[in-house]
Amino acid sequence: MQAAFVGFVQAFLPETPTQFGMVEFASTAVVRLSFTGTETTITSEINEPREEPGSQYTNWQQGLIKARDLFPNRSNPNLVIFASDGNPNRTGNDQSVSESVAVADAVTVANQ
Repeated sequence: MQAAFVGFVQAFLPETPTQFGMVEFASTAVVRLSFTGTETTITSEINEPREEPGSQYTNWQQGLIKARDLFPNRSNPNLVIFASDGNPNRTGNDQSVSESVAVADAVTVANQ
């Protein structure tokens, strides 16, 4: 997945004025990178080592909230690229819920 994201970034930069931000989510979410158009900064953050697969939970809602929170810092936010390695099983601040509840909560945020 990291290689795919690096390829995506390289397809746009430096030829376009595209900027990228990055949010990492598991049990909760954290902004890993605010918007920038510097290819080396973006690819370095993408390639930063991550937790081992299966070691955390999945909270789509928090990932989308953090992505949306980046938008006020961007003059023209128009796209969120969302990728996950599993179905959600967390919502709110790391609350364990069924997949259907976690998906519904994420859809509510996505629709906002």
